[in-house]
Amino acid sequence: MKAKYQRITRYLPTAVFIAASLPVAAQATVFVTDGDGNANVVNIAAWNNTATTITANQNAGLSTNPNPVVNVASGITITGDAGYTSVLSITAANYTVTNAGSLSGTNHHGILSNTNFTLTNSGTLSGGTTPGQSGVRSTLATITNNANSFISGTDDAINFSAAGGSITNFGTINGDSGASSSDGIRGRNNIVINNNTNYNFFSPISGGSITGTQYGIYADANVTVNNHNLATITAINEDAIHLDGDGGTITNNGTLTALGSSSSSDGIRGRDNLTVNNNNNYGVSLLSDPVSGGAINAAHNGIYADNYLTVTNQTRGSIIGGQNGIDAGYGLDLTNDGAITGTSVNGVHAGDGSYIVNNHDGVIYGSSNGIDIDTSVINGSSNGIDIDTSEINGDSTTSIFNHGVINADGGDGVDGDSQVQIVTNDGYIYGESSAITLWGGNDEINLNDGSKIDGDIDMGNSGNDVLNFGQGQFTGEDCQNIVWGDVYGVNTINKHNGGYAFINDTDEGFEVEAINGTDEGFEVETDTINVHSGGLYINADVYSNNGEDNTEIHVYRGGEIGGTGLWDANVRGQSFKI
Repeated sequence: MKAKYQRITRYLPTAVFIAASLPVAAQATVFVTDGDGNANVVNIAAWNNTATTITANQNAGLSTNPNPVVNVASGITITGDAGYTSVLSITAANYTVTNAGSLSGTNHHGILSNTNFTLTNSGTLSGGTTPGQSGVRSTLATITNNANSFISGTDDAINFSAAGGSITNFGTINGDSGASSSDGIRGRNNIVINNNTNYNFFSPISGGSITGTQYGIYADANVTVNNHNLATITAINEDAIHLDGDGGTITNNGTLTALGSSSSSDGIRGRDNLTVNNNNNYGVSLLSDPVSGGAINAAHNGIYADNYLTVTNQTRGSIIGGQNGIDAGYGLDLTNDGAITGTSVNGVHAGDGSYIVNNHDGVIYGSSNGIDIDTSVINGSSNGIDIDTSEINGDSTTSIFNHGVINADGGDGVDGDSQVQIVTNDGYIYGESSAITLWGGNDEINLNDGSKIDGDIDMGNSGNDVLNFGQGQFTGEDCQNIVWGDVYGVNTINKHNGGYAFINDTDEGFEVEAINGTDEGFEVETDTINVHSGGLYINADVYSNNGEDNTEIHVYRGGEIGGTGLWDANVRGQSFKI
């Protein structure tokens, strides 16, 4: 028996069409597809604020049409039948839904589906005003939310319960209108999310917005998130993006913001093997200078991940955490050309086996320990880079390359651990406590042409620790390789290549300001000094690590050593000035 107000049209696709410009036949509370397996096309005028639910069920499974359609026209508002839990109920696969009206229930999901479907939204999908409702709740779907369009819910704006699916957003997705656990988007493994830019011709004018009370985006493993220029992803209480499984790639050209607690709210939180690209935005031409960059701002950590995190932060990129800029386990691979800030703790906090390069324009700031590399600046009110011991399989060596500035206002520029650290510097490193502290392992510090170490070096004296000076200053030049501070716990100091390197103030003929004060009272603690070429000037007292044996100093052909202070040393060689 056919429904009272259905009209049967044979040989058309199964569809429900709701259009504002056509006359009303009647106002039933449920619209279903044709029971004969053919299309049931219903045209409804002025269907506003009616308690109606659309059921898309492929005629209870009898229809063989492969491409069923539901269309809701502009100007129509439907609020859902009291006997259903959604305004649009989809129980058969492969529906294509186009909404330009408003599907907004008080106690209903906007769309509820137990199967895959495709949605293009140019209107409003709302999960109502009472807790527990989503704008879209489905096993999975392919969703496009256009500019000036809205998807909202009191319990997740969009919720996928199965792996996969994709969301492309130019409009607003808002999960901040109900429960404290409500997310902007909640997905599973392999979901792809594009939060896009809206353009006027070639100029960006706005971006998509994704907001959640708990998380902006919550998903599991191997997730892809692309947040484009002017697009925003915001969490009110927790993480802007929270990935609860391994893998995943996040590319940010817009803004990620986590507004919650300083103890738990991260810009990005992931597990192992996460990749984050915080990129530049360019003008009309990619050949021009970047005009802006991705911004990650969080109350707790800018980025937090377990192990093997890879981060690329480009010149206009900014990563700011209320505690750490980046907090990672072992195997961090960081390339920084932008700004990384840890407001109250560390610029970068990482485990062993990490590889950190801070390039020309990079800035890393932490309130304890800080690093700034390659005409870059890394500042830290705790630690610029803080390396912790972790249980790790394989190589536990951490490599740090600084070509710019590392600045720690309250701690160490580089703070190591009991494993092996290799620090290579041709920039500037400052730490209020020490410029570089390396606790254990066979550590190595390489100070090359352009290196300026403003603070003490403490290599721990618990392994075979080596301090290498490379090329230095030539007569008449500004100082190119100098340490202003004490040097402790070094087994061997080597000078290679041409030019002069200095520990504290310089000899006559070189004009170098001793930033940390005078050259009086400084100490160099090392067992062996080898000058292979060039010159090494030490303006400090020199003694061995055990304080009993003399330091052995070897000056080879082409090398020169000189300086001031009290040296408990045996000097062997061809050229020295003391």
